[in-house]
Amino acid sequence: MTVQNNRSSLRLLAEHSNCRQNAVVALSSRWQRYLRRISGRGRLEVLDLGTGDGDLLDRALHTLRLSCNIYLVETEDVLAKAAERLLSSHGHHVLRVRDSSAIAGIDAYLAAHVVFYLESPSDWFLGALGQLSVTGILSCVLRRPSCDCYQLRKLVRDHYGISTRLSPELFESLAEQRGFTADSVPYDSTFSYQVRNPRIAVVPDESADRRLAQFICWVAGIRSDEQLPPGLRLVINEFMESRHTDGIFTLNQSDAVLSFSRIAEYRLVDRDVLIRFSRAPSGTGVSIVT
Repeated sequence: MTVQNNRSSLRLLAEHSNCRQNAVVALSSRWQRYLRRISGRGRLEVLDLGTGDGDLLDRALHTLRLSCNIYLVETEDVLAKAAERLLSSHGHHVLRVRDSSAIAGIDAYLAAHVVFYLESPSDWFLGALGQLSVTGILSCVLRRPSCDCYQLRKLVRDHYGISTRLSPELFESLAEQRGFTADSVPYDSTFSYQVRNPRIAVVPDESADRRLAQFICWVAGIRSDEQLPPGLRLVINEFMESRHTDGIFTLNQSDAVLSFSRIAEYRLVDRDVLIRFSRAPSGTGVSIVT
């Protein structure tokens, strides 16, 4: 699906928050244990769902000094082309795909702040686990409940009586049932934006600071070109004013990289042979995987 104000909001976030830098550190620290160990097999297969401009994936792979075959899934043509140019310029083989469900043998699957937009997060998650290679890892970047962006979305859910469709606990339970283990790398960031009047108008696009209003609607998952219900606009503006001090609007961002891999450790013996060290509850064992 195409997300309204995606490009402009990503730009504003990049200009006024350190979340991208912190996400790179958290993601690359988690992937290093897995991907560097098996990189001797050649180019790794990587899938990025909701790639955006490709900067997060590019910087993480650059930190790990890996060259990969990358499948991009991005609905917006401008962002997809920018991602293709960026990743290709750094030596990766890049292919944009519309439907990634048939791709198998994925070594690293990234879904950064995109699961929220999926129609059925649980169905997607189970399918994604099935697409991983035997040593593959799936990493989701998710908001934590303490995050101001999460709280903004909660205001909208509460107004419309919408229940939460996903949670780390749900994913962890589904993963465990299928022989995967989960771990989380949390990180905190700050969005800081200078503005005289942060309030949102009845139609957000008509706000005093249109760029900020569109960004807030993007975070909250609502349209900026339609009238807001009076009650929802009231609670959002109360939220905005509570985070506006001395001409600076601030959001405290709390995110986590939640990663899933099979309950086993693998070591590359040579180009074609992996040794599997089981960490399953039934005991520890060693087997050869070719």
